[in-house]
Amino acid sequence: MKKICLAIIVLLQISHARSVRFQGGDVYSRKRQSIQDVKQLSEFTQSTIFRAGKVVNELARAVGTSSYLYASHDEYFFLTNFHVMQSQSECDKAKIVMIDQTYKRKTLKCHRVVAIGDYKSGSDHLVFSVKKSDKSAFINNLREIKSFVNDTRIGDQLSIVGFGGAHMSTRKFDIGLSDDSDCVVLWGTSKIGFNRKDMNSVFFTGCDIRSGDSGSAVFNKRTGSLVGLLFASARVKNPITTNEIKQYLGSRYPKFYSHASYAIDIESMNLENLE
Repeated sequence: MKKICLAIIVLLQISHARSVRFQGGDVYSRKRQSIQDVKQLSEFTQSTIFRAGKVVNELARAVGTSSYLYASHDEYFFLTNFHVMQSQSECDKAKIVMIDQTYKRKTLKCHRVVAIGDYKSGSDHLVFSVKKSDKSAFINNLREIKSFVNDTRIGDQLSIVGFGGAHMSTRKFDIGLSDDSDCVVLWGTSKIGFNRKDMNSVFFTGCDIRSGDSGSAVFNKRTGSLVGLLFASARVKNPITTNEIKQYLGSRYPKFYSHASYAIDIESMNLENLE
């Protein structure tokens, strides 16, 4: 597999020092969703929002995104980026903000770090758990994801929900949505050079994202499958246009590599049976 070197990638975890915005195509679709907005969304999109958790990392003073995967006997497992939460000490100080199926805000505590895929392993993911309790029992109503297959085709439309641009506060569930017509798979999975490190399994998208969307689950709208984990984007002055996406989709157009948002292939993370 040929390695593609990208030196213009930035991480998408928000902090008080910097905010990054990436636009793919002509339409920017990162509007924050109020509870009334969420109520008007499709059942599929609502389901992705219900499983999304805002990671308030108090130790790092930063905000990221996570997504519920499945449960064990006494824990719920969530997926995020390694750069969103890097250690048990950060987990100990982290809060996870979600909404239940009645749209009420819930604030949970990170319990433990379960698995890490750091840069040395060619990835950027981390699995953490939340303890089962009366407060977290609403998670039982969410569908478990235990099968991890990237079933995307080039051109498949994607849906991403995350906390890009969110406040570092547990009192707000300020989630955003990216699922416009430009939020598609631009090119298949490749190995890339990432900030002088090798990332083993990354695919390229035209989805609009902001700082704080790091750790967002990437869903295939055609099949409903969880297919990737958002982790970074290119910082560019002349973003790829809708016309370029339509004209060159399926070809080795250079800007599909250099002017994209980037997701780690879900199959590369070995997420099965983490209990």
